[in-house]
Amino acid sequence: MCRFRLFRVPAALCAVWVLFFASPCFSQSVLSDSVLCRHSLSVTAGGAWSFPASVTGADAAGAIGWSAAMAYDFWFRPQWAVGSGLALSSWRMRTENSGFLVEPNAIDKDGDPFEHHTILRDIDERQAVTSLDIPLRLSFRATPRRRASFFANAYVAMSLNFSAKYEVKGGSITTEGFYEQYNLTLFDMPINGFYSIDAHADGSLPVKRLSASAGAETGVSFSARSGVSFSVALFARGSLSDILTGGNLPQYDPDCLKSDGYVNTQYNSVLQSPSCHSLRPIMAGVQFSFSIPLRRAKRGNVSANPVRRAIFDDVNATPVTPYIAEPDYSDSLYIFIRQDSIPPVADDDLQSRINKAGDMSFPLGGTTLPPDVEAVVDQIAALLVENDDYDVFVVGHTCNKGNDPLNFRVGLSRARTVADALRKRGVDSSRISVSSAGASSPVASNDTEEGRKRNRRVEIIVRRHP
Repeated sequence: MCRFRLFRVPAALCAVWVLFFASPCFSQSVLSDSVLCRHSLSVTAGGAWSFPASVTGADAAGAIGWSAAMAYDFWFRPQWAVGSGLALSSWRMRTENSGFLVEPNAIDKDGDPFEHHTILRDIDERQAVTSLDIPLRLSFRATPRRRASFFANAYVAMSLNFSAKYEVKGGSITTEGFYEQYNLTLFDMPINGFYSIDAHADGSLPVKRLSASAGAETGVSFSARSGVSFSVALFARGSLSDILTGGNLPQYDPDCLKSDGYVNTQYNSVLQSPSCHSLRPIMAGVQFSFSIPLRRAKRGNVSANPVRRAIFDDVNATPVTPYIAEPDYSDSLYIFIRQDSIPPVADDDLQSRINKAGDMSFPLGGTTLPPDVEAVVDQIAALLVENDDYDVFVVGHTCNKGNDPLNFRVGLSRARTVADALRKRGVDSSRISVSSAGASSPVASNDTEEGRKRNRRVEIIVRRHP
């Protein structure tokens, strides 16, 4: 029964952790075809102020601890992820106390009864608990497409408390004997077990090996164009229950009821004495981390042509079939479709209204949203939000200036810019696909500047959900 109670909560957390850790494999098969699943790995390290345990009769203070972690996150939505990993943390505390301990029924080596006194003076004790956490966490990021993004994580964890130690750094211990029958107090008689010594001791604390903990993090993440991000955050973590298993021991025990008590003395941590009510390690501090995105596309969404990188590896190469197969941008939540699978414009009322909203033309080489296109995007976004049963294809085009690989990259950047603007205006990114046609689909002659200007554009094609 005791064994069941000890492992019941950690075992339940472990079962839930296994289910969620396996969820990416299941979710990969049920997500919309327009989403490219994103996986990321992160490494975190930080320092924290540890909060003291609940102790009476002693001056307890926190100390600087540390935390380090490696985590995996599965972004099932652009702003939401579930994840797990391993986190190693060290909680630390310092206590200083003085006390007067009395054993009224002591027997000396001659068989005489007496009252044994132990006097503790300025006992400086340090404690440390090191644990390994296996968390199950939920992560949120506010603006996943921007360079700087607010994020927050919350988690529960199964904790393995594998190291719990104490060490006495200073203070003194004095023992005395009061003989009521003689009205006499004996001290400074080491041969009789009455002495004064400098306090130095160390040992292990009896703690639960398995426990449950919880924590939260919030901060700002800064992303590079490669997708690698760096973040700084405030964090807090704490045990959900008392992890101490011992207790009610005298802080210093000369074992004076036994004839060999003056030899077999024992110092017990203040955390094992009646002065300590509970031990729930808590820490809060600042941490730094970097995250590496991992990309994996659903089968069939991206071309598997073995020469797919030729378009990027050699700017002078002649592409066999133009397409975007492996973009080097961090925006991996969009699906990049083949250029030759871009649907034709259909005779649809919503498509007509989108076409009438205006042209989205870009300057030569430009990939940022021009000011005069903002109003057009506003109108189109409002139409798409109102008609949420349509898929949205954003296609970037260029004029014939430059070679084909460069034009495909520029067209892709323009499509991403417009797609991101639509998302920020409320269009669900799971509906959006982006692609580039480069200079392969002109709507005007590239022999004139006016014609080339018309060709440097972004088009939006809509299709009702099947």
